[in-house]
This record gives sequence, structure tokens and C-alpha cells, in this order.
Amino acid sequence: MQKFSPALERGPLPLRPIRDAARRGLLDLLDSVRGRKALVLEACFAAPLGLIADALTLKEHGVEVFCLLEAQPTVVDALLAKGVRQVVYLTHGQLGACQEVAQHVRMCQQGGAAGGGGHTIEFTLVLMPRRTKVAERILEERGVLGDVAVRELALDWVPLDDDLISLEMPLAFKELTADRDRSSLFCVARALHQLQQQWGTIPAVKVKGDSAAAVQHIMSRMRQEQGTDAPAAGADGIDTLILLDRCLDMVTPMCTQLTYEGLLDEVFGLSCGQMKAEAPAAAAAEAGASSSASASAGAAPRKKVYGLNSADAVFRETRDSFYVGARKWLNETLRTIQQFRDQGMHTADINQLRDFVAELREKFVRLPLHSGLVEQLAAAIQAPSFVARQSVEAGLLDEGDEMAAIEDLMFQGEGLVPVLRLLILYCAVHGGVPKKHYDNLRRDILNTYGHQHLLTLALLSKAGLLQRREGRRSAFPAAKQQLRLLLQEGEQIDEANPKDIHFTYAGYAPMSIRLVQQALSAGGWAGIESLLQQLPGQHYELTQACDDQGLPLERRQAGGKAAAEAATAAAASGRRRKVLVMFVGGVTCAEVSALRFLSQKGICNCDFLIATTAMCTGSSLLSGLLAQGAEELAAEA
Repeated sequence: MQKFSPALERGPLPLRPIRDAARRGLLDLLDSVRGRKALVLEACFAAPLGLIADALTLKEHGVEVFCLLEAQPTVVDALLAKGVRQVVYLTHGQLGACQEVAQHVRMCQQGGAAGGGGHTIEFTLVLMPRRTKVAERILEERGVLGDVAVRELALDWVPLDDDLISLEMPLAFKELTADRDRSSLFCVARALHQLQQQWGTIPAVKVKGDSAAAVQHIMSRMRQEQGTDAPAAGADGIDTLILLDRCLDMVTPMCTQLTYEGLLDEVFGLSCGQMKAEAPAAAAAEAGASSSASASAGAAPRKKVYGLNSADAVFRETRDSFYVGARKWLNETLRTIQQFRDQGMHTADINQLRDFVAELREKFVRLPLHSGLVEQLAAAIQAPSFVARQSVEAGLLDEGDEMAAIEDLMFQGEGLVPVLRLLILYCAVHGGVPKKHYDNLRRDILNTYGHQHLLTLALLSKAGLLQRREGRRSAFPAAKQQLRLLLQEGEQIDEANPKDIHFTYAGYAPMSIRLVQQALSAGGWAGIESLLQQLPGQHYELTQACDDQGLPLERRQAGGKAAAEAATAAAASGRRRKVLVMFVGGVTCAEVSALRFLSQKGICNCDFLIATTAMCTGSSLLSGLLAQGAEELAAEA
């Protein structure tokens, strides 16, 4: 696992058994492939693997060669050099990945034959989280199915932190919206069903969105087919499940996150608590002696991978703070430590010195890193393009018509992804692009960024993200008023001690989190029934129980009764509610921070376990919809 891996001990529910089960499943599968082996990973699984098993553990189970599926030419040489005769592919079952596997198998076969010495290679394809007919069909069409043993690894949840679990399905949003492929919903339902088997039946379920409803229906069918219900939720179980579609709130991910962790994700990109960035000058001490073999003078700075999660004491204190507040905390902490070193050490007693050394051990080793990262973020947010985008976002959230400003950014050379984020935000706020602008806008995008993006525009339209306004009204104006999404006139964000979740987006409270907050209030969703009807997708709530024979029962409820019953039961037992919030399609770091804020401040008297198909930003949601894929996204970010 990563050097800085979360302990998974501080959250509302024990997540370490989930991680241990995932590790056992992976290692058992590797052990079933005899001999020394090469492990070839789909790129998007490299980071999750680091949270499950470290390289040393994998080597103990026979893995001699590690490589990504994209790094094709290097693996053949490594196989021949080390005499490895087993290749294990670890991928999801998507079309592109299976095609790359088939190509990789052919290349290894040809390379092995060219290497001479009777070097025969055996191949095993491990599909996550389940084996699919599509994958086998692709291998068959490419003529390699007979050479590949196809297996499955039911790897569902990857614990990212003490209160955060992910299915690591980054393409789920694109599949559900643009491809109209709902197969991922079965995986979501199965994973949630397994949580109920582990922690007990969840008494109250609240659903908003068509994909969320489909997940709940599949879960219900699984309960019925099982015959006997899961054990009743005890003191350590989940009281309420809230299922939300990403599609019901596209405003939030298209805005720029301004929490410390969220801004790091926007600027550098995070993957499973890992971030790749140039080593800040202030973090040179952290590298220690290992940096002595650095590149010669004048070489381009190398990027380093950093683990960022609750195992990092400094990051734990700052990640959910408004960026400016995090910067102040870092500066004050450095100043306090320096003052104690300069003045207090001479007069301190043994206990004070012991506490100081403990604080140094826990925090100081990472303070230089975060101080350097904060300085890099400061430079990023002062860039003219960033300031211009922030201005347009603020205008759109105030329901202004910022189309001219967006077009100016396009003509000034802004990248495609930032422009598309603003256009999708425009559509989410105003209900689409006016007819008089729509055709001209499409033409300008194609002329500016290339006609290959005709497919991009078609996918965005099919996904309902970038469309012509056809008389329909957006629900955003009503939501803004009823859910108090924006700061009121005269209000300001207290950077050091904010009073509400507006700080996560510099004055905008995420609509999705306001819906969660309302769902857990005394009146539940009954108080915003008219708004829920305007938002896309169905909504309802139900209670789950079992009859006298232990068979599962469900009862539809109205007016927030299900959540109220769960809250009453938790209060009667003298404990805080445990609420599982599942985001189907992705969740941003800032939304996670907002939920943590509501829990820590007691605004919602509950502890949250946050689940998602994948962590996301507006840019990552768009990556699967671009004509030339993630490489172009990275080049333009």
C-alpha cells in the first residue's frame, strides 16, 4: 500500500475489513496463477491498487514485472529478461481496454517467438468487477480468446479514506448519459447489497434520480431473490441510505472547487488520494537522502507522486478548509513551531518537549510539502485565465447571461475543456443555449478546436449537457431560492471558521448537499416537493424491514416519514445516526468536504459514510466525452 495510506479507523463504520477482503481476493487470484508473473494494469486501476496492496506484497506473491497496459513496448523486453512466462491483465471490461489487451497479447506472442528459446507465454485476463460477454466477444474477434484464460475479480469497494468509499468506475457517468448503457447500475446495486449483508438492512432509503431509482429496484430484487433478509441494522449499522444521481445537479461539478483538496484536484488532479506534481522547493527536506541522485543541473523537474489522505496529519487538518483558510493555518502552524524552537525549548519542561517532538514527528515532515503546494496553488489562481473563469462562473450563478464572456475566452485561446465546463454550467442554469446562439456556437467550437469535436458535441447533446433551449425552464432559479444556494447580500465567508457550506465554492452551496441536508431535516423532502418535481428523475422514499418469517418487506413512505423514523430510532438508542450517501455518477472533493462540515458542526446530527462510482471534477466528467479522450484533456488542462 501507499506510504501514507489511511488507517480506516476514524470513520463512522469499520472499513478495514473491506480493504482486507479486497486484498485477499486479489492475492488469492494471483496465487492461482503459478510461477513468476507480470502484472499489466489498466491505467485507471494503478492508483486504487496502491490502496489495496503494496509492491512488496505483490512480489511476495510472484509478481516480478509491473507495467501499465499503455506501456506496450517495454513489457516484452522485461518478460524475456526475467524469464517470466505468465502475464496477468487487470482491467475493467470496457471496450477500449479489452481491445488493448487483445493487441497486447498478440505483441507478447510475437515478441516471445522472436526472442527464441521456446519462450511460451501464458495469459490471464482478470475483469473487474465481473466477467462480461462483451469482453470475451472482443477477444474472440481478435483471435486470441483461445490463448487467454478469462477470470473475474469481484472488487467492488475501494476505501479511499475513513469515511469515503469508491467503486472506481470513472466512465460510469459517460456510460449512463451518452451511451445509455445501464450495466454499471447492477454493479452499484450489488456493492450496496453487500454492504447490507455486512452491516445489516438499512431501514430508511431515499432516492432521487432515474439511475438512483434503477439501483434501488435492483437492490430490492436482490433482497427478494436471496429469500432471507440481511440481519437487522444494529448499533453499528447504517440508519439511512440516500441515493442521488449526478445528473440532477450538474451545476456543482462544473464550478471550480475552492477547498484545499478540491483545488488540488482541479489544478493537479487527484486519483485515489494520490497526486502527481513537481516537488515543491519547500519540500526538499522531505525527500531526504533519496533525492541525492537527482537529475543533472538544467534537467526538467521530475514529477513525484504524493499520498494525500487522513494518514497525513497536516492534510487531515486542512483538506476540507476553504483554500485561504488552509493557507493561514499552515503559516500559523509553521510560525508556532518556529517560535517554540527559537524561544520555548530553553524553558520547557520534559512533558512540553515530549509533546513538541511528537508534533514534529506527526506534522513537520509534511509541512514543507503543503507549504510548497499552497504556493503553487496561489500562482495558479492568480493566472488571468483562472480569474476570468471565476468571474464567468460567478455571473452564471447569479443567472447572468455570460455567453459573450464565454465566447471571448474561446477566442482568446482558452482550452476546450474549461470552455465546455462554462457552457454546460450555462445550460444547467438557463435551461440550454438560446436558439440564436446555438448554431453559431457549434460552428465556432469546431473552427477553434477542430472538426473532430463534432463527435464531442454530439455526445454532449445526447448526454443532455449541451443543448438548444427549447422553451423548458431550468430548476436552478427555484433551487437557488428554496435551498439558499448563494450567499445573501451582505453575507461574507468566515475563512477561518465558516458557518455554512458556501465556502466550498466561494459563495455557492452545492445543490446536491443541500438536498441531503434537507432530506435529513425534521420535515424531510416534503418541504421541497415542488422543487424535486422540477429536478430531473423520480424521487421517493421507503422503509426496509422483514416479516415474521424473515422475508424482506418494503413500504413506500411520504413526507419524510422514513427518515424521521430512522432518526427517532437512533435518538432512542442515544447515538448519532449513520447515513450512507451514494452518488451515482461521481462526487467532487468539495461535496465530500461539505458533508463532513455538516457532520462536524452538528448541522446534521449524523455521521456520513460517502460512497460514489468515482471521484470527479467537471474536467474528468468531460474526459470520456471528448473526441480524442483523456490525452487531449491532460494537454489542455
